[in-house]
Amino acid sequence: MINMPSEKSFEERAKKWILRFIKFNIVGFVVFLIGTAIFALAFSTFGEWTWLLASGIGGILQFSLISYLNTTKRGKIFDSEQRRVD
Repeated sequence: MINMPSEKSFEERAKKWILRFIKFNIVGFVVFLIGTAIFALAFSTFGEWTWLLASGIGGILQFSLISYLNTTKRGKIFDSEQRRVD
């Protein structure tokens, strides 16, 4: 038998979505600030190539932060729909 998740009210789903949206944007803003700092500090050395460096580091950092947050119950940003089969 497949256990289906219980139906949640619209308010509960909306609240959960809004909190995830806020967490995702906080992570994005932190990554943006770090990327901007890297760009400002390294531009004199690498010139125009600094954009690629800051963008690459930012992408890796954002992926790492979201992966880390998904492993904690409080910071979960993305859910996977897993159904339990008995």
